[in-house]
Amino acid sequence: MRTGEGESDEWVFEISNSAAAAENDSSDCSRLRGVGKLVDVLCAKLSILLRECGCANAGNVAGVEDRRAGDYAALSRYVHRHFRGSLSPTGIVQRRRLRQMGARSERANMSEATTQRWLHGCAILVALATFILVIAGALVTSNDAALSIPSWPAPFHWPAAMGPGGRYELSHRVVAATVSTLTIVLALLLWRFEPRRWVRRLGALAVLTVVAQAVLGGVTVLLDLPVVTSVGHACLGQIFFCVTVSLALFTRPDFRWDAPKANESASPPLRALAAATTSLIFVQLILGAAFRHHGFGIVPHILGAGLVTVFVLWTLVRVLSGFGHEPRLTRPAWLLAGLLVAQVGLGIGSYWEIWTNRNAPQPLPAVVDVTTAHVALGALVLAVNLVLTIQTYRLIAPHDASVGQ
Repeated sequence: MRTGEGESDEWVFEISNSAAAAENDSSDCSRLRGVGKLVDVLCAKLSILLRECGCANAGNVAGVEDRRAGDYAALSRYVHRHFRGSLSPTGIVQRRRLRQMGARSERANMSEATTQRWLHGCAILVALATFILVIAGALVTSNDAALSIPSWPAPFHWPAAMGPGGRYELSHRVVAATVSTLTIVLALLLWRFEPRRWVRRLGALAVLTVVAQAVLGGVTVLLDLPVVTSVGHACLGQIFFCVTVSLALFTRPDFRWDAPKANESASPPLRALAAATTSLIFVQLILGAAFRHHGFGIVPHILGAGLVTVFVLWTLVRVLSGFGHEPRLTRPAWLLAGLLVAQVGLGIGSYWEIWTNRNAPQPLPAVVDVTTAHVALGALVLAVNLVLTIQTYRLIAPHDASVGQ
C-alpha cells in the first residue's frame, strides 16, 4: 500500500508541476490555467479512489465495488491519456510552437495584404499621373506648342522654353519624365512583390510602352510634326494610359480571375460586345487625333462618334437588362454612359469653337480649354469601357459554356 501511495504521490506531483508550468506561461497557456488546476485535483482524487478500490478488491468486497473500481480505472486512464500530455512541459512547448507558427503565418498574411494594398496604391498613382500627362499633351497640341522647344531629349533652347508655348512643352516633358520614373518604380515593385507572373509582365510592358512613347515624341519633334508620328504619339499615349488603368485594376486585393461567373444566353455575348465597343472607341480616338493634327477632315470623326454612341448605349442596355444586380458591371456602365453624354457635348463645343475662331492668330483660351477637355474625356471613356470589358470577362462565363449548361 505504501508503494502505491508513493507512485500516486509521484504522479500527482508531476501533474502539479505541469500545471504550475502552465500557470507560469502567461502568454501561451493562460486559458488553460483553470483547466490545469481542475485536472490536477481530479487526477489526485481518482488515484486515491483507484488505490482504495484496488485494496477493497483484494479484500473480496462486493462485486459492485469491483465495477466501481473498473469505472474509476477507466476514467483515470482517460484523464491521464487526454489531459496529462497536454499539460506536461513537452505538451506546453508543442503548443507554444504551434501558436508561434500560427502567429507567424498570420503576420505573413497581414504583410502580404499590406504589400498588395501598397502595390494597388502605387498603380493608382501611376494611372493618375498618366492621365495628367494626357492632359499636358493635349494642352501642347491645343496651343500649337509642340515645336516651341525644337530640341530633344534635352531642352537646350531655354529662351524658347520660357515663351508662352515653351512653358506648355517643357511642362509636358517634365510630367513625362515623372511618369516614366513612376512607371519604372512600379514595375520594379511588381517584379519584387507581385506573385502573379502575368501582372509582372504587364508592368514590364508598361515600361516598354512609356519608353517607346518618349522616343516617338522626340522623333515627332525632330521631324517637324509629321502627321503619322503625331497621330501615333497620341494613340500610343492612350494605349499606355489603358495599361496603367489595367494595372490599377489587376492589383486590387479582391481581384481574381477565378471569381464565380454568371451565365448568359443572349446574343451577341456581352463580353464580345464590350470588347467591340472598346475597339471602336480606340478607333474613334485615332480619327480624332488625325483631325487635330490636320490629317483629314471632321466627317470620319463624326461618323465614328455616332457608331460609338450606338455601341455604348447597346452595352448599357445589355448590362442593365441581364446583370442589373451586379454593381461591378452596372457602375462602370452608368459611368460610361455619363461620360459619353459629356464627351458628345464637348465634341460639339470643340468643333464650334474651332470653326468660329478659325481666323484667330493664335489659339484662344476657350478653344484650348474645350479641346483639351475633349481629349481628356475621350481617354476616360476608353479607360472606363476597358474596365467594363475586363469585368465582363471576369464575371461572365463564355457564351459556349453558358449555352452548354
